[in-house]
Amino acid sequence: MIETEIPVQTLNSASVIDSLVQYCKERQYGLAIWSLPESNIRNFLISHCPQILQTHTIESLENGFVIASFEGGSKGEKLYLKADVHFKTDNETELTKELLYFLPDLKIEKTQQNHIITLKPASLERINFYKNAVNLAIESINRNEHKKLVLARKRTATISGIFSAGKVFENINKVFKTTFNSIIYTPDYGLWIGASPETLVSRNSKNIFKTVALAGTQAANGKSEKEAVWSQKEIEEQAYVSRFIVERLKKIRLREFEDIGPKTVRVGHLFHLKTEYLVDLNEVDFPDLLSDMLEMLHPTSAVCGMPKEAAMEFVLANENFSRELYSGYLGPVNIGEETHLFVNLRCVKIENKEITFFAGAGITEDSDPEKEFLETETKMDSLLNCFKH
Repeated sequence: MIETEIPVQTLNSASVIDSLVQYCKERQYGLAIWSLPESNIRNFLISHCPQILQTHTIESLENGFVIASFEGGSKGEKLYLKADVHFKTDNETELTKELLYFLPDLKIEKTQQNHIITLKPASLERINFYKNAVNLAIESINRNEHKKLVLARKRTATISGIFSAGKVFENINKVFKTTFNSIIYTPDYGLWIGASPETLVSRNSKNIFKTVALAGTQAANGKSEKEAVWSQKEIEEQAYVSRFIVERLKKIRLREFEDIGPKTVRVGHLFHLKTEYLVDLNEVDFPDLLSDMLEMLHPTSAVCGMPKEAAMEFVLANENFSRELYSGYLGPVNIGEETHLFVNLRCVKIENKEITFFAGAGITEDSDPEKEFLETETKMDSLLNCFKH
């Protein structure tokens, strides 16, 4: 029987999630909680023994959840969370009932949810460092050493009071309807929360493969998608990502694909340009297409640059910090005959009483260092607001 002094019917999902995170931390289990884009269904997965994988194809894995870092994922390294416990629900009462059944030793405590988040101001030194790195990137592009580069930065915020990851996740799900929203905890990577707008690779129950080119960013500012006006720099930035995907499809001689876009899509208070690429695996013989494209795409030109190998070298040499899971990938594999792996964007790491926000900007020959810096600020602000409510 579950240990709690609180009537089951009064427990909200935030309290349940917070208790579940603590439960997995204490036992060193892996935990993934997620909702797919435009879905009200929450998935809960617990893995008793997360494993680092190098050679396994996605198609060969049992149902579970996969996480990869930015750099490690480029070398084929994945953290695999086998689904020792998995259930899903769109109802808070049903969630608690499922926990009663699967985790009889879980103790649930009602979360106070009264935290205060204070974002540390970016130091002039760090601002100048980023702008100088952007200038170096522009110079490199002008020398034809790269076609595009993506440079990221991070900021930290302090937590006072009692922090509720569950409450933040609830807020994210209210604000971000079209993203892959997740909380993950593993002994290797710690606790992360995110709302990713970008599918890396997926296969649905109808055996349709999908990948996405997503690039270009502007604030919505009360406009509709039809009213968005894109600069030449932003259009070209998105075109680089699209060409990168098409080149990879052609490299494996797959020409039977459908492209949809580019079109303007809203993610929270931001607009992006998006093109979808679809392959009907019922009509073509590419049984390992998920794994093949995953290897060729990550890290995509949307988070690293082009050419990929040279861009990765530049990023690692000039960012001066570890991205960790930011711009890696994550998602459920082979659950309900579906796999959905997303680029880990709009994400934060939570450690002790500190939150680390990550964001990047695509650099082309037309970039302006000040505008690129402001773009990273805007992207980080999109998640920051979910921590304040």
